[in-house]
Amino acid sequence: MANSWFALLALALETGGVTGLLSPTAGNLELAAYLIAHAMACALLTLILLPLMPSRYRGQPITTGVFLFTLQFAIPFIGSVGLVLGMLLALYLPRSSRDIPCRKWTSPNCHSSRSIWIYRWFTARAAFARYCAKPLAPTNA
Repeated sequence: MANSWFALLALALETGGVTGLLSPTAGNLELAAYLIAHAMACALLTLILLPLMPSRYRGQPITTGVFLFTLQFAIPFIGSVGLVLGMLLALYLPRSSRDIPCRKWTSPNCHSSRSIWIYRWFTARAAFARYCAKPLAPTNA
């Protein structure tokens, strides 16, 4: 129940701020009023969206809340609408199953990475020694 009131209040704040900002006599005072109303609307929408987040993000409410607020505040009106629509789509669309853990597979014919680096170091050293052992080409001076 409180979420629906928060959503209506956020929508009213955002609409009122945009209406005041687009008035023909808009000045610095209207801009400040819009920014305050926009910040309050973003804070209310952040409070609404936090419980809808996946469990791994709900464990860090401060960082998640700051991220949601910043995303909404940086993109006026469209950021809030896009974030709410994205959250609702993510909640109601079917999920893919990702229960298979990642495992590292090694081939029995591969060398270990340490032996490969040792081999490369010795071959590079031998190639450098062969390069240094070559006599210099005579110059025609």
